[in-house]
Amino acid sequence: MDSGFATICEDFASMQTRQQVLFDIFLFAAALAVALWSRDTGHNVVWGMWLSSLVLGYAYIVWSIGRWVFALKGGAFVGGVFSGVFLLGFFTFHFGMFHFGHAIFLNDFFPIPVSGERTGLFLSFDHYWWVISHYWWFLLIALLSERSAFMEPRAPLPKEPGNTAKALRKVNLMKPYAKVVRLHILIFVFAFADTVGLTQALILVIIHAAYFLPWRNLQALLRKPSHPKKGSPSAAGP
Repeated sequence: MDSGFATICEDFASMQTRQQVLFDIFLFAAALAVALWSRDTGHNVVWGMWLSSLVLGYAYIVWSIGRWVFALKGGAFVGGVFSGVFLLGFFTFHFGMFHFGHAIFLNDFFPIPVSGERTGLFLSFDHYWWVISHYWWFLLIALLSERSAFMEPRAPLPKEPGNTAKALRKVNLMKPYAKVVRLHILIFVFAFADTVGLTQALILVIIHAAYFLPWRNLQALLRKPSHPKKGSPSAAGP
């Protein structure tokens, strides 16, 4: 009885995973189709990834802090508000400056095609507006692709009502920074693609596949053994 129920639960989870994988494949195809239709290049679409990393990463930070703070009760809520405001201020500055500084680095390798000059250390408003106006669609598709991050279970509340710092450490606010690592890896992919002379279309396929395809879920589905049906020779055993 228990094994049969466990099998049903596993099959249901597997079905949900397959649905998620199919939806992610659809997002990959949609993003690639828009890029090809607009005659995009691999050098330009990297800015769509930068925009998505900035907006979605910061949204994740605000969401993670806010939902944890507002779940606190009583006196712990007051301490949580102060802790949350401090963390929000810190990551607003750090995460924002991290991306604006990263934009300068990216612009040296993948120049934004505008005539505006840098404003001090940072790019001009024209640069940022070009990124937003050209890659808002990438941001929307990336939001759907990153939907699971906003549906993760909330960080557990502290067992000790006053110990807000202990529970806040369980909020993974460094997770959005990992997206930038992926962006740096793709820079090396661009360099290799240019060296071997790959076509722009093939480069776009590689970029979008690396960004949108759910490789972990695909790997899990391929590795998952199928359950033998009841009454079959394999189920009956030797």
